[in-house]
Amino acid sequence: MTTHHAGPAIRAIIAALAVGALSSCASAPAVPGTATRVLATGSAGARAGVLEMTVRNDGQAQAFAAPPADVYVALESSYAALRIPLTRQDAAARVLGNDGLKLRRQLGTIEMRKAFDCGGTAGMPNSETYEILASIVSSVQGDGANAVLTTVIEATAQNPSYPGSGVRCSSAGAIETAIVNHVRARLNSR
Repeated sequence: MTTHHAGPAIRAIIAALAVGALSSCASAPAVPGTATRVLATGSAGARAGVLEMTVRNDGQAQAFAAPPADVYVALESSYAALRIPLTRQDAAARVLGNDGLKLRRQLGTIEMRKAFDCGGTAGMPNSETYEILASIVSSVQGDGANAVLTTVIEATAQNPSYPGSGVRCSSAGAIETAIVNHVRARLNSR
């Protein structure tokens, strides 16, 4: 029986395909800044290989033709309407949010499957059955008559039956959209 070993060119092609496949599956952290994570490890002959990916996520931003102070007041109302208790609030810096929100099934009227992508199996998203620990923080910047509202969400999910089974979640955008829509409605009603 003859055993064939992949040459360097074939190994390079396989490695490139693996990087592309893993890159498309990776979810970005939802905290401002840059983070490097190990996505996969393996071995190639006698050498161990490590695949790392650097990602950046600055949150979702929305511009408003309104003074920042007015947008911040509307933002406070939005968090109350969504039932997000505030654990962080700095009116001078116009930053508010919750750094340790525990969620199960829904946030206000938003279903977790519409809020987070945490992976899953055969038609059952983990966000439906896992406990989600989220950080939802918004800030308002600008001056004069214009403001920019930015919301950054970071989340992990854990199977309640298996402690230590945490998975990283990415935002599906429903929470950010609900915040923006509420702020817009509040500003339009003044």
